Amino acid sequence: MKKKVFDPLLLENQLCFPTYASARKIVAAYNPYLKKIGLTYAQYITMMVLWEEKAITMRELGKRLWHKSSKSSYMQLSVPWNKQDVNY
Repeated sequence: MKKKVFDPLLLENQLCFPTYASARKIVAAYNPYLKKIGLTYAQYITMMVLWEEKAITMRELGKRLWHKSSKSSYMQLSVPWNKQDVNY
């Protein structure tokens, strides 16, 4: 009987893949609700921070969302409502 050799490069041995797959499933669960209010998941988590803070810099917003400062420029929001106005 041939012993199976552990190969760390196989997908089944990668921790990153189940983490990635889980994150996709979680975001997919949010999508029906976010579609109703016209937001993507990235916009939603950005709004969550903005609803929590009265004033925040783009730099701090990027830190809260775990973005590098160079990537924060893609966050463009034009949302005319308050947290209390959102009904799922």
